[in-house]
Amino acid sequence: MTQSEKVKAARQFAEAWKGRGYEKGDAQVFWTELLRDLIGMEHVSFNAKFEYWTVDGGFVDYLISDAAVFVEQKGLSIDLSRPEEPGGRMVAPFEQALAYAESFGRNKQPRFIVMCNFGTFCV
Repeated sequence: MTQSEKVKAARQFAEAWKGRGYEKGDAQVFWTELLRDLIGMEHVSFNAKFEYWTVDGGFVDYLISDAAVFVEQKGLSIDLSRPEEPGGRMVAPFEQALAYAESFGRNKQPRFIVMCNFGTFCV
């Protein structure tokens, strides 16, 4: 894909997702389309896992093992810097993802944690 085609695809993706972003209902399609159509990942469903269970009972929203990436996905209206109460205590999305990452052995911990609310990405 040429640079011009990449820019066009990114604009189309952004326009298609403008104003959309229900965490539980849209995240899997959002990430599948992003990784397949913009990044060029082949076999997205084999290379990444949604709702990956952690040993402490949590769920990583999206795990891309080969890239050593965890995604903590939030809904469109969620402020990624504001703490929430997902499991009885107030934590910011990054803190939540970090706790999940720490539940994995050292050799399986992510190199990158991505927080996303459908409009903003933080790494």
